[in-house]
Amino acid sequence: MFSFVGDTVLDPFAGTGTTAFAAGALGRNSINVEIEERYVALMRARLQRAKLQLSGDLQLAKLAAE
Repeated sequence: MFSFVGDTVLDPFAGTGTTAFAAGALGRNSINVEIEERYVALMRARLQRAKLQLSGDLQLAKLAAE
């Protein structure tokens, strides 16, 4: 299976968000389904950390370019 940048990836068994993390890193959107609340909490925390790290990396790149 493959997808293109901007495509949407469906993960019906999201677990801790590995597919969502990879999709975001590769420029894809993702729809994730998980029924276990503890995994949803882990996924949210993981993706929030990744978002903050990406935000910090973008700020560093912006500063370096100035």
